Parts: sequence; structure tokens; C-alpha cells
Amino acid sequence: MNYYALFYEVVDNFVARRAPFRQEHLRLANEARERGEIVFAGALAEPAAALIVFHVDDKTKVESFAHKDPYVINGLVKKWEARLWNVVVGNEPRSSTKLSTTLSPAALPSARSICASQTRLAHVAKLFLPARLPNPPTAP
Repeated sequence: MNYYALFYEVVDNFVARRAPFRQEHLRLANEARERGEIVFAGALAEPAAALIVFHVDDKTKVESFAHKDPYVINGLVKKWEARLWNVVVGNEPRSSTKLSTTLSPAALPSARSICASQTRLAHVAKLFLPARLPNPPTAP
């Protein structure tokens, strides 16, 4: 499994023009999130843009999402790009002890265990996901 960043460059007045397509866009995003494909999604500040982070086994799943997205289909996205994202910082386990300044690769968790850590994702998701998307489940 790999992380991919899907970048959208959007048209001027995007916020005003997206209304007719927003519900379908959010439905697609929620479905992908429920399948465990989308980790985070949201708008970037000016200039207007968007970023969707995927965790999937194949880049074609990211590209397929973009091709089906009504924002892309209806010309609200001027340009999009899906790029492999090699996560370096932020995927190490939390510890009550101070982390060493160097971590061996064997000490890092697998990508699967990172995604399973819903507690860490929940905080960041609240910052980046639109309010209409449900919050991710919290860890027991």
C-alpha cells in the first residue's frame, strides 16, 4: 500500500461554482473514505486548490477517482496530478518516552498499522475534512 497525493488546481470563483456538483463530489469522497482509500481531503488556501490523500495499492484508483469526480468532469478543475507520496515523518508510533533522533527502518510501523491508528488520523481529519463528512471512528 502506498500514499498518493491528488492535487487539484481549480478555476477562479470555484467556491461559488461548485454548488451544483458538491453533493456528488462529497458522495464519491465519502465512498472512497469508507473503503479506506481516502485518508484526508480538503481545500487549500489561496490560490484556491485542493488536496486529497489516498492510501491505496495502485495509482489507478486515484486516477479513477479524479476521472469520476464531477468537479473534474464539469471543468471546475483546470489541472490535476496524482503523485506518489513517500511519508517520512508523522507515521512513527507515539511513545511516552522521548523518541531517538534516529529511527531504524525496522522500528517504523507498516503502512497498514499506520492507517489503523484512527486516533491520530481523527485529529488531523477534523482540521482538513469538510464539515459535512463524518468524523473518522476513534480508537477503542
